[in-house]
Amino acid sequence: MDVVTERNFDTVFPAAVRERYWTELDRVLVEILQVPAVDAREVVGAYRESLETAPAREQILAYHDGTLMVADELAGKTEINPAMLVQYARLIDPNMPAQRGLPD
Repeated sequence: MDVVTERNFDTVFPAAVRERYWTELDRVLVEILQVPAVDAREVVGAYRESLETAPAREQILAYHDGTLMVADELAGKTEINPAMLVQYARLIDPNMPAQRGLPD
């Protein structure tokens, strides 16, 4: 992966990649953290609006944050448990096989 700078931000993180980030963030809130869909869309929309108007250097840092961590902060949750980690891994990679010792 390229080093991300303010000059190449739109090339390294094109609109399609950023859109996937927002879709994934919404899904994590709803499917893993059990936030009602309408509330998830509202909080994601507000965060997205604030981020998209931020300077590129702040956006670069934000898009490097994992969506589970961001969703957890947006939802005001305090503990990510092992089952949530498995759900998240499967959301990121639906082809991930079940792993021995981890909850299904």
